[in-house]
Amino acid sequence: MPSSEALVVTRDRLYKPVFNPETGKWVDQCPYEAYQRNRDPVECRCRAGTIISDKQGWKCHIKNKTHQIWITNYHRHVAEADQAVVEIKEFRVQNEKLSRERTRLVKKFKSDIAGKEEAITVLSLAHSKQVVECSKSSQLVDRYRVENKRQEQQITVLGDCYQKNQTGLDSQQREIDRLKRLLEKSNEKIRTLDDFQDALEQ
Repeated sequence: MPSSEALVVTRDRLYKPVFNPETGKWVDQCPYEAYQRNRDPVECRCRAGTIISDKQGWKCHIKNKTHQIWITNYHRHVAEADQAVVEIKEFRVQNEKLSRERTRLVKKFKSDIAGKEEAITVLSLAHSKQVVECSKSSQLVDRYRVENKRQEQQITVLGDCYQKNQTGLDSQQREIDRLKRLLEKSNEKIRTLDDFQDALEQ
């Protein structure tokens, strides 16, 4: 009987033999260590209600013919069921791990989504403010354009007035020059008459 194989006892305290890979058979192994204290009772399923509570009782029990038949046929009647129980427990443990991981990821994703939604809200508010500012700027630009067009029209009117005034001034200047010339001629005539009068008086 292999000594390296440890007894596997389920939580419901069912006795299970161990598998010997050399012989390919299931063999009995005492569920208690030497000088072990506080031995927990185990139930052997070879016969209903069979409870083992000490090493001596186990030694007597495994010599029972019913038990020997049970262990001989263990691989056909019980081994697969026990293996299924083990696999189910492993699946449950794995499922629990996956469930916790899923919960962790869901929390993380929710946190990430909440953060992104908050960022989107902040950006949306900033965008709305920028839209309002752009609208105000556009209105100001339109006002400035209207004002600029009005001023351009005023400049055009003033330019036309200036041109007209300048034309009038030029005309007035020519008239002044003409009158000056006439005045100068008149003065020359007066001086000529004065000279002629002086000549007569002499």
